[in-house]
Amino acid sequence: MVRDTKAQCIVILFYFG
Repeated sequence: MVRDTKAQCIVILFYFG
């Protein structure tokens, strides 16, 4: 679940966008 950190970051950024 370490390589999912980037995906989660993108999701958070998208959600905040």
